[in-house]
Amino acid sequence: MTEREVMQLLRAVHKLDIEEQEKRIATERANCLPFTRARALVLDPTLWTENERSHLDTCRYCARLIETIERNIHPSLRALFLWQLKKLSGDEAQVVQYHLESDRCRRCLRLTQSLWLQGLVEAVKTGQRTLAQLEALPIVVSNTTPLPAPVPAFAPKLRPPFHIRSESQDGSLVVTVRETDEGELVAYVETPNRELFGRKVNLELLGERETLTAEVTFDFQHERGCVGQHSFGQFAELAPRLGRDFQVFAVLTE
Repeated sequence: MTEREVMQLLRAVHKLDIEEQEKRIATERANCLPFTRARALVLDPTLWTENERSHLDTCRYCARLIETIERNIHPSLRALFLWQLKKLSGDEAQVVQYHLESDRCRRCLRLTQSLWLQGLVEAVKTGQRTLAQLEALPIVVSNTTPLPAPVPAFAPKLRPPFHIRSESQDGSLVVTVRETDEGELVAYVETPNRELFGRKVNLELLGERETLTAEVTFDFQHERGCVGQHSFGQFAELAPRLGRDFQVFAVLTE
């Protein structure tokens, strides 16, 4: 076999290999979420179907797609805050307006209803606070999290306990909200900064129907930081009050 024939054979094998990979990828991704559908699901998580959630649990491609959209589609908290103050202009104002009014993003629309954020807006309007004070605080904003469908009291509990964990961008504030073995909905706040012992965290569970609020104190100190916790009550009673989903909003108070 000549060198030319060897090269032709190698090119043919390479072409076959590429075709096989393309077929394999097409087969693997036959049920994957189109970008437009993934974007719609991020904007409104109530649109998820059981089949889509099951697929997401086993598909790394779709999981990365959803994560990428979630990371890039939402305006910053600062932009939402300035929007409420009517201090945004130009392209940035158009982006936020479209996101809230046309996209109808559940996450960001709900954030604008935060009692703490509304209070800060009024404080800035009256000159009592500044935007710089907002930007200096550790803040946790979770994605919108669906709540499990209610189950009759006599029915066996087949689902795992509810659990969500979120943290601030710098990792200085972590919030975990979970259902305990006793059926309570408990929030845990953590920080690696031992100097924050005794400080308080303003915590809101921004539900579809109702917002649950609490002020949680870092009242326990250990070698890795500080911890505080708050029980909102029985999860079975609270879930209908929150609605189909909720998100965590938490900020370290001054």
